[in-house]
Amino acid sequence: MALFTRSVSSGAYFICAMPLENVYFLVFESPPDNNLSPSFLDTFASCLQTIKESYPPGVLVTASRNPHSYCRDVPSNADEQWERQAWPLLTQILTYPMPTIAFINGRAVGLGFLFALCHDFRIQARSKSTLCMCENPSTVNIAPRIDLIKAILPRSTVNFSAFANGNPLHARESLKRGLVDKIGHVEEIFEFIKDRKLLEAARAPAYSESKMTLKREAIRVLDSIKMGRYSTGRCDGKRLNAGCQAQTVSFQEAPALTPSIVVSGAHYLCLL
Repeated sequence: MALFTRSVSSGAYFICAMPLENVYFLVFESPPDNNLSPSFLDTFASCLQTIKESYPPGVLVTASRNPHSYCRDVPSNADEQWERQAWPLLTQILTYPMPTIAFINGRAVGLGFLFALCHDFRIQARSKSTLCMCENPSTVNIAPRIDLIKAILPRSTVNFSAFANGNPLHARESLKRGLVDKIGHVEEIFEFIKDRKLLEAARAPAYSESKMTLKREAIRVLDSIKMGRYSTGRCDGKRLNAGCQAQTVSFQEAPALTPSIVVSGAHYLCLL
């Protein structure tokens, strides 16, 4: 069943559906490629807050309706301040008080990849999906991105010298490197939730506190970034204001985008 929809003046929209009890699918699209515009970031944060405050504890799954792009970076012409607006969303998903799964059904690039990484678990589609830390390494400072990856996945076998050059990783390589937990599609997501007993974990009184303890190093890195201890390497403040004015946030219901959800024996989410 569909719980709520939101659209933004920039053309982005979000649909929150519940194909299984207390399993929340937050499906999004920000044409053309799911870039992290200010309005997209603000609405994403608002949707996460609504789920947390208005519905029982459960499991959150984020997914893109664009089959080619899960989530991308801030636009290439964005400045440092614009990029800094994206980091609080990473903190919000990292510390979210219920289990989170990123369904990477397309390209996850730059801050979009880091957003996926900040979920508790990641399931990558079998095809048309790649992970890439930075599409154009010459335009940004990759040090904070590498530090965050190391904090979240200290035992991963990522080859940072290759990864930092913008080389994308496909599903099998991502799994091998410890960047994702499973390869699959919607059916595998439901199996994963059942096998890991995530709904039971979400109801545990100490779950949120335990999660904060486990992720304290990643929280520290994100706090350092937000406090300005890193430079992202971007500049030119004029572009930020122009971008923000052009994409003023305006929440509104979007009945034309109401999803078609089929909850059958296969529990298939038709949006994807």
